[in-house]
Amino acid sequence: MDASRAEGYSSSSILISQQWVYDVFVSFRGTDTRKKFTSHLFAALEDNGFRTFRDDKELERGEFINDGLLKAIEGSRISLIVFSKDYAGSRWCLDELVKIMDCRETFKQIVVPIFYDVVPSDVRKQTGVLQDAFANHKKRLREEPDGKVEKWRAALTKAANLSGRHLLNDGDEAELIKMIIEDVRKGTEAVKGLILNATDVQVNAKAFEKMNNLWLLHLNYIHLTTGYEHISKRLLWLSWKGFPLDCIPWNFSMEKLVALDLSYSKLTNVWNGNMILGKLKFLYLSHCHYLTRTPNFSGLSSLEELLLNDCKSLVEVDESIRCLNKLLVLGMKNCTKLRKLPSSIWMLKSLEHLDLSGCSNLGNLAVFKGPLNKIWCSFFSSWSTLPQKGVDSIGLSLTPVQASSCLTELYLKDCNLSSLSEEIGNLISLRTLDLAQNNLSTLPDGICNLTCLKHLRLEENNVSNLPSGIGRLTSLYSLSLSRNSLCTLPDTIGKLSCLTYLSVGNNKLSHLPSEIGDLDSLETLGISKLQCDVEVIVPARKEEVRIWFPYHDGRGPNVSFVVPPSPSVNQKMLGWILRIVVSAPPVKSYQYQSINYVVRNKFFLGALFSFGRFEVFPTDVDLVCLSYTPQGYRGLQLEGGDKVEIAMSQAGADRVLKPIIDVTHPDTFVKKWAIDLIYEADEIHKGNDTWCQVVYNIQL
Repeated sequence: MDASRAEGYSSSSILISQQWVYDVFVSFRGTDTRKKFTSHLFAALEDNGFRTFRDDKELERGEFINDGLLKAIEGSRISLIVFSKDYAGSRWCLDELVKIMDCRETFKQIVVPIFYDVVPSDVRKQTGVLQDAFANHKKRLREEPDGKVEKWRAALTKAANLSGRHLLNDGDEAELIKMIIEDVRKGTEAVKGLILNATDVQVNAKAFEKMNNLWLLHLNYIHLTTGYEHISKRLLWLSWKGFPLDCIPWNFSMEKLVALDLSYSKLTNVWNGNMILGKLKFLYLSHCHYLTRTPNFSGLSSLEELLLNDCKSLVEVDESIRCLNKLLVLGMKNCTKLRKLPSSIWMLKSLEHLDLSGCSNLGNLAVFKGPLNKIWCSFFSSWSTLPQKGVDSIGLSLTPVQASSCLTELYLKDCNLSSLSEEIGNLISLRTLDLAQNNLSTLPDGICNLTCLKHLRLEENNVSNLPSGIGRLTSLYSLSLSRNSLCTLPDTIGKLSCLTYLSVGNNKLSHLPSEIGDLDSLETLGISKLQCDVEVIVPARKEEVRIWFPYHDGRGPNVSFVVPPSPSVNQKMLGWILRIVVSAPPVKSYQYQSINYVVRNKFFLGALFSFGRFEVFPTDVDLVCLSYTPQGYRGLQLEGGDKVEIAMSQAGADRVLKPIIDVTHPDTFVKKWAIDLIYEADEIHKGNDTWCQVVYNIQL
């Protein structure tokens, strides 16, 4: 059979996307062919390196095909159907056939019919020797409503219309088997992509010998039992997770590779000497826990992405990394044993993404030799374990030309940094900067020069104040400042016009600046676990007020409530947020509002608690005022059953406080009230990494 007939098996078999476990599945009627023809066929297939599913339990078969056999069919690249005289007499065989033809449609499986001592037209039309078999099936299955007989007939017709091989009773079986084996290369030659997913399965590499057009090979935890020289020399993309050897063998041809993924491998040394892979653009070696040093990179002139994340035994990066002039992405996250980086790494002019997060033992960065990109030397001289003399020997003066950088993403989370150099401000293309989980106490003013910066993470440091020029980061989308030692935020934070996310929880803040209200783009404000009361004012038009107060009818609510019981014994109240809609004052003079709580419970018979004030200026829209009060602040402790009255006082230019009680009055300053009681998260919410939840929302 020629190549054109191989195409006839399945014209869409050019790219195999199914996760194959076997090369060949053979469907046959054992009583006809097991001890002769199919036995010889299996032997020939296996001798030629094809992994073949062998069903040795046919004599134990019941009425229905089992799940294991169905999975074997789904996991095979090629199915050979041996149509013999009694094939159609077996319900089992016919069910196999239906599944095979379904896989041909769904997974583009190659199907080859073999007509063993039967006429193809009889199989196609279910006549001759097949006629009696179907007469019996029709009698037995008369009561079954699922149309099984019709499915069998349709599958037989489709299979018999495919190109195949046939042998009459006087034919040469040995010659037929030889031709079938040839047909399975040619079907193999049509394959351009192959995926094999299994665990600790051994595959004969000779099975790849005829796959001359193979350009994509995806193997997961597969062991090859013979030489690697059988794998196609045209291979462009190789993903072999769990590669079982400690080094890539010399006879594995990789000259045309564009992508090589050997993640989760047992490699200790990627390759010996200098490997010339001029077309390679992507090299992924992450999670290779036995890898102690990187390979020689000097032959990888086109490399754009290099991932070495979580290589826990990696202690050395080869100096030849300087040759990667086209490198855009370098990921070395959680390489915990890595103690130094070659100086040449800071000369990679094309580098856009650098991730050194979790490299907590890096420190010997002062051992620089040769001409250096000074921006990198000075920046990393701030590493906490760097000897001070290294800083003096480097020098910190930079010119704009020297400071140019393509770097857009820099990840230094958990790197044991104690300070940053002013020169970080010269990374002018930076868009993402992750400095979380370090030991920073201050930030240099130079960080305010990163006008392209969109994401800045500073959580879990010891930062006590921010530079006053932080407002110059006008491109900033997200700013994470939680778990620091901040006492105040600069007023200029209100100039971050693009900011959508701001997290300031777990700090020492006594208040938030009123300029927070100028952040028109702000969508999320994280203030969790504050130890003080916080007031925020947000301008709001009518449609925005409806979002803040979705269930409020605005017809004069009360200003008192009874605290509901705790939702469960283990959930403690953490605090509450008071939400108020305030009308804009019609005059230019500002006004003060003071919030007063009167609490009646078993401890207090009407105690008055007065909290912070809002400062409101004239505006053409209403203002939503948010006041957060933590439980226990200034002695105020609420429990279920407590009666609480809330009053607000206001003052004009004369600063004389006037109580406002009647919120139903048309000229009243306060329009609407609501309060959110916040409790520790229940077990369900804790599973979603939520430490608290709003349990009760009270519209007053």
